[in-house]
Amino acid sequence: MQLINMYGITETTIHVTYKEIEDADVSYNTSNIGKALPHLRVHLLDENYRPISEGEVGEIVVSGTGVARGYINKPELTNEKFILCSSISESRLYRSGDLGKYLENGDIGYVGRVDNQVKIRGHRIELEEIEAHLNQFDGIKRAIIAVVETSETDKILKAFYTSNYDIDVESILDFLALRLPQYMIPVMLVRIEDFLKTANGKIDRKRVFECVELKSEKTASQGGQSNELTDIQTKILEVIFSSFEDTVTNQTSLDDRFSDIGLDSITFIKMIIDIENEFEFEFDDEMLTIRKYPFIRTMVEYVESKIKNTG
Repeated sequence: MQLINMYGITETTIHVTYKEIEDADVSYNTSNIGKALPHLRVHLLDENYRPISEGEVGEIVVSGTGVARGYINKPELTNEKFILCSSISESRLYRSGDLGKYLENGDIGYVGRVDNQVKIRGHRIELEEIEAHLNQFDGIKRAIIAVVETSETDKILKAFYTSNYDIDVESILDFLALRLPQYMIPVMLVRIEDFLKTANGKIDRKRVFECVELKSEKTASQGGQSNELTDIQTKILEVIFSSFEDTVTNQTSLDDRFSDIGLDSITFIKMIIDIENEFEFEFDDEMLTIRKYPFIRTMVEYVESKIKNTG
């Protein structure tokens, strides 16, 4: 059976690229959209409309006889999407809003949408690339990555996923660590009942934070623990909370997630240093990673154990 992958856009008279899918393509974690059809040209450009290099990600821009003239009675949108750039083409170009990259064989790999590209601590990240890996994890039905602004200058990644059963968060993070750089690994993973949908039946990304969270068995058991704090736990909490500014409230508890009070890599390092100085011990090397502490309780219990063993 012959399987053809056609990438197309209405504004370019439907089809743009063509790719005959072979057995080897099925095993790759890339949406290969092939090469441009003869009457069109596909350009991968950066934000300054300059061609990108191999390995980089750029916006898919199309030129050729299939490109439309614009949108009826929408001059502002037409000027935004249909551009002229003589250094690239003498004809009108259409900005698709899609992201792509050149593969080793010269084909184009579809990466995601420009809208889903964010910059975190100097790194440009495609959210759909992280989602693609999460969706390959055994047990996860669907995953969406959201960006949480912890301050005016910093953001963190938060993953929402659906599953038929409770999954150990550590196993998901270990899976991602083998496939993605550290800055692309979500700080928090949240299992939800289901995603809210738009009127067209698509996942409503804008309302992902409204989804109903499913508590894991571990979290549920933690929630049943006594809220009474020992003197040493109170002291540990004071040191931890001193690293945060306005995100900690009187209602913040041991069973809250660090991501909910804005834990990022910089705050994490400061918190580790403050704890080591205050209690005069050093963190074990394997515990010097932010993903080891999904809950505040996790950090408190680890520090408490270290204090007891060194006391």
